[in-house]
Amino acid sequence: LLEAKQQNCELHARVKQLQEQVSAAQKMVNHEPDEEDKQRLLKHLESEAYVELFASPIAGVGVRAFRPIPAGVDPFPICN
Repeated sequence: LLEAKQQNCELHARVKQLQEQVSAAQKMVNHEPDEEDKQRLLKHLESEAYVELFASPIAGVGVRAFRPIPAGVDPFPICN
């Protein structure tokens, strides 16, 4: 019985820890962009973005360039 009570306490502590992690993650997901975020996005679109996704009648989703892509530039860099 003592061992079961100890496990119960440990599980309650773990649940609380996980709830705190979920709460922190939700705050990050629900973050409203501030002026710095908006400026960073605008700069990216002006200087680093070359392609966009669009609805394709052929395959459902397509990719097209919205401006010329210079030779040697990867239009699909890993951005995260």
